[in-house]
Amino acid sequence: MVDAIVSLAVERIADLLIKEAGFLSGVREEVVRLQDELKRMQCFLKDVDRKQHQDDRVRNFISEIRGVAYDSEDVIDTYIVKTATRKGGALGFINKFLSFFTKVPALHHIRNQIESIRTKIGDISTSMQTYGIQFDAETGEEQRRLRASHPYYEDEHVISFEAIKRDVKDQLMMEEEQLRVVSIVGMGGLGKTTLAKTIYNDIQIKKQFDCVSWAFISQQFSVRDVLIAILMEVAPSTQNRSDLEKMIEEELIKTLYNELKSKRYMVVLDDIWKNEAWDSLKHAFPNGKKGSKVLFTTRDRDVASYADPRSTHVEPPLLSDDEGWELLSKKAFSKDVLTERSWAPEYEILGRKMVKKSGGLPLAIVVIGGLLATKKTVSEWRTVQRNINTLFTKLQHDNQYGGVYGILALSYQALPFHLKPCFLYLSQFPEDWPIKKRTLIRMWIAEGFIQQQGDETMEDIAEGYLEEIVHRSMVQVSKRDHTGTGIKICRMHDLVRDLCILKAKEESFLRVVEHSEYNSSAWTFLSTAVTGQSRRLALHLHESEYSLQNYNVVMSCVPLVGKGDSGIRSLLYFAQKDRHHMEKQQAKFIFKNLRLLRVLNIENVHHIVHHIPREIGNLIHLRYLGLRGVYSRITPAMPSSLSNLEGLYTIDLRDSQRSILSLNTDALLKLESLRHLLLDSRGVLPLKSLRNLETLKIVTGESLTKDNAVFELTNLRNLAVYFETGEEVEMVLKSPCVASGLLRSLKMEMPRGTSFPKLEQLSSCEDLTKAALRGKIAEDSLEFLPASLTKLVLQDSELKQDPMFILEKFHNLRYLHLEDDAYNGSKMVCSANGFPQLEILKLRSLRNLKEWRIENGAMPCLNNLSLRELGRLRMDPQMFKKFVSTLKQFEYSEMSREFMSDMSRTFQGLISN
Repeated sequence: MVDAIVSLAVERIADLLIKEAGFLSGVREEVVRLQDELKRMQCFLKDVDRKQHQDDRVRNFISEIRGVAYDSEDVIDTYIVKTATRKGGALGFINKFLSFFTKVPALHHIRNQIESIRTKIGDISTSMQTYGIQFDAETGEEQRRLRASHPYYEDEHVISFEAIKRDVKDQLMMEEEQLRVVSIVGMGGLGKTTLAKTIYNDIQIKKQFDCVSWAFISQQFSVRDVLIAILMEVAPSTQNRSDLEKMIEEELIKTLYNELKSKRYMVVLDDIWKNEAWDSLKHAFPNGKKGSKVLFTTRDRDVASYADPRSTHVEPPLLSDDEGWELLSKKAFSKDVLTERSWAPEYEILGRKMVKKSGGLPLAIVVIGGLLATKKTVSEWRTVQRNINTLFTKLQHDNQYGGVYGILALSYQALPFHLKPCFLYLSQFPEDWPIKKRTLIRMWIAEGFIQQQGDETMEDIAEGYLEEIVHRSMVQVSKRDHTGTGIKICRMHDLVRDLCILKAKEESFLRVVEHSEYNSSAWTFLSTAVTGQSRRLALHLHESEYSLQNYNVVMSCVPLVGKGDSGIRSLLYFAQKDRHHMEKQQAKFIFKNLRLLRVLNIENVHHIVHHIPREIGNLIHLRYLGLRGVYSRITPAMPSSLSNLEGLYTIDLRDSQRSILSLNTDALLKLESLRHLLLDSRGVLPLKSLRNLETLKIVTGESLTKDNAVFELTNLRNLAVYFETGEEVEMVLKSPCVASGLLRSLKMEMPRGTSFPKLEQLSSCEDLTKAALRGKIAEDSLEFLPASLTKLVLQDSELKQDPMFILEKFHNLRYLHLEDDAYNGSKMVCSANGFPQLEILKLRSLRNLKEWRIENGAMPCLNNLSLRELGRLRMDPQMFKKFVSTLKQFEYSEMSREFMSDMSRTFQGLISN
């Protein structure tokens, strides 16, 4: 991680040299020299992650290097804060005049600080040479030896892999002309190698192939050693090891190729990490006889896809609670106890709690079971259950590559440096918290983790980073977005989250504080001893037992960080909605003292908006301001000092209606770096100067048309607007943001009964995947919607002709919602082969709809159907029964009495009402 921290410091300084040149005048030369020193320091860090865990001396030096990188950022950022002056008017003139007398000592101070840091770097380099610190590959060899898999050693205590084993075997036994790569993928500890072993030793598999071989790859491996080992297995009678060891790599590849080309073979490559590893070996594997296979186990889906894009990956599932208890009991109890099932109920209660903590990860369950096998009493089991996290940490320390965290940590260590801070940033989220992709990547950008690359937006780059972390099996996708391919919400396995928190704390990267000490009449500081010197602080605010039992209890005050945390870059509150508030003193302390903040997220904390003081203008480094869901009984005005935050990328003020009405419009004009402005605004905002906006929601049409602002907003990707007139809509539709075709999502609302103009211009929006239209629509306007749409919501459209005739031809459409008289006709038909990709269909408040005919072959992918407030609709239950039998979710409510009766009789026991 330290290489990533130093790299971030180098990039941060480079960014400052460009963007803050005015502030750094007079010390530019010193800053450049500091940057050069840090770049040279990077040369020492190539293999440091795998070395530092084994050598206390290295760990100490790494801590010093990390401190130097952090100090470098602090010096530059603090200097900028101290020399920043207010702008405009007489006060600005006076401040600039006074700054002349204050800048000289400030320059002298920063020179001294930079010189001190450079001296520290020199001392570190000298000490490393004195003590002979080298980052060599010895640790990698030790790691590989400890973790090497052996196919003929099978753990007798394994759970059944029968279902997924059949899937893998079916792929392996397919007789195809071309060599195929079959991959078992998933996170560390999931049982990939165990599954591969059971298949490798399966008698049916052995009979299928002329020869089989097993090779353990890992992150550090020798191509020569792997080739020799395979040759000795596939041709033991014709190859001599001593002769093979004399060959160069190219000769070994050719020899193995010739041995395999006339055979039906299966080679297992266990624990393969990189595309480059496959590239170095693949030329040794010919097509061979019909049906030859290579079997991968890997944590990275991209590696599997790279090796064979045609193959379907197999991923072992996490164990259910019952499967986990079965595995745990096999490890923990003797055979006679297992046979007679003679354990006391208390053991099973405690065991199942431990299984739940393991999150169904087989490795964790096996480790716990092995320890419990040495514990005989309920009291000893209870002690293990209470201290599982400590247990995993201890096992990691005792055996870095055998413990649960050690195995999982290999995935972290294998991350490229630019992904490590992105992964550690996930440690901020509470357990089981839904991690929203858009919020996360906006925070990454604000932190400086994402660097611009060519014409690609930082948001697209960040989304690619998240996909890569997912593909490496370190984060799980909870919900895909409306396209079916992008991530909408993700989550972390509990043990991966524990590891993430542990690593973030070790690196002083981010500290999580679980706070449950509430006082309804006073506010408290978190002590520096609690928060430490971490660069970022996440506060998880829990409700007391009294609050949970008495919902009307006075809201709890959130805790406040201490003065020792003035250098933090992120302050993140996680509060239950309507249960916490922040007093004026707390808010003022944050905005007055935490001047180096880049991310401030105070979501769902009441009264904070009312207490935002003018000191918010002190946070000149702020890039992300999250105030979603805040509330105040008094409508406040956002202070004019907001205009000082010229580097702000994101403001999130959604669900905070009363505060938005008084958003300071003069201040907003100055925020020219804004990329995402998230509001619920019915007022008129000045937007013309915000040319970098990519997301704008929700604003009035007048805000866009005033001063022709919409013609300046050429970078918009996501837009949501309340319109009053058709003329406003026409102006927006003719603007560059529509003509450029860059829009990806669009929401437009009109007053009830008001008509949209024709929507011809939308046909040019080839990247538009999500559209929501509320208002009357001309009958032929649907034809202008782009074929790229995957989600469409129509409300108050008052269409007289059946819209399904047109919409069913949108081959990419996955989500369709018609509501509030979107269609006023009485008959609707879904034709055969129509809606080929539709998965979700919602119909609500179509008051005139009486008949809905669904032809055979229509909507073949539909799995979610919702029917509400269709009081006149009648359908043939028998025809409908065949159609809905494949649905995963079918909801209906507020329908006619006859419909409800028909559905209840027809689908009793099949679907839920």
